[in-house]
Amino acid sequence: MALSQLSWASMALPVLIIIALGNFCWVYGGVLTVMCFRAVARTDAREHVGHFVGLMAVFVPGIASVFVILFIGWALQSAWILSLVLIAFPGALAVGLHLEVMRLTDKDPAKAAPRMVLTILLALGMTAFSLP
Repeated sequence: MALSQLSWASMALPVLIIIALGNFCWVYGGVLTVMCFRAVARTDAREHVGHFVGLMAVFVPGIASVFVILFIGWALQSAWILSLVLIAFPGALAVGLHLEVMRLTDKDPAKAAPRMVLTILLALGMTAFSLP
């Protein structure tokens, strides 16, 4: 069955899942960006460039995986594989920021709970307003 022959009802759940996961990753990345900026601001100014280089180093594997997904989707001419980029790109940014924030701040899991609650609430709100 061709992709153009599928009905919207059969595609609604996968599209909703992709939108929700993508929104969660973008919001979590935004929350972590604020935390990373605050953690770097507490350090000495001479260390800021080193923190930036460390952040870029943790971004490289995730962004490389996005390019691999793009190439595979292009080679197979698959829209579903290409739609994974909507999750993989913000996910790679969120994972990189998470690693950097965990390196810079206290590693107590109890302090991560409010961050996750804020992320889930904002992502649910964004998903509710971005539905067709």
